[in-house]
Amino acid sequence: MTKIQTWNKAQAIIKELELTEEDEKIAIEAFGLLLAPKKGGGTRPEPKEHNGEKYYYCRYTTLYFPTSEMVYQNEESRTDLKDKGYSNIGISLWNKGQKYLKDLQKRSIEIAYGKDQKDATRAKGLALHQEAVALIEANSMNDGKYLLENFLTEEQADILEGLDLPE
Repeated sequence: MTKIQTWNKAQAIIKELELTEEDEKIAIEAFGLLLAPKKGGGTRPEPKEHNGEKYYYCRYTTLYFPTSEMVYQNEESRTDLKDKGYSNIGISLWNKGQKYLKDLQKRSIEIAYGKDQKDATRAKGLALHQEAVALIEANSMNDGKYLLENFLTEEQADILEGLDLPE
C-alpha cells in the first residue's frame, strides 16, 4: 500500500468512527503527523526563455540549464520535458558533497575514538566531527553556492563557462 493509500484508508477509518466534528478534526491532525504523505520541496521556478531555448532550474546549483544538461528518468520524460529537477553537474556536485560529508563523519570517529590515540589526535577527530555537524546543521549539501564553491571540478567549470546560462 502506498503512503497516499494508507493515509486515505486511515481517514476513512476515522470517519467510520462517527466522532464529533471537532474530535474528527483532532484525530485527523494527530494521525496526519504520522501517516500523511510529506509534501515535496515545493514548486520549482518556471523555465526561462533564453536565446530561443527553454532553460530549467536545477535545485542543486540554483542555476538554469538547457534541456540537454538536465537529468531525466527516461527518454519519454525527456520528450515530455519532465526533468527530475536537477542538472548533470548539480547531481554530480550533490553526490560529491554527500560523499565528503559521509567520509568526514567516518574519519572523525576513527580519529577521535581509535585505539591508542593521543590527545592531539583526538582533538583533531573531534574538530572534524564538529565540522561535519556544522555542515549538517547549515544544510550545506543542499546549498548551491556551497556546492559550486567547494566541489566543482575544472572540467565542470569549463562546461559551465561554455554554457550561455540565463541570470
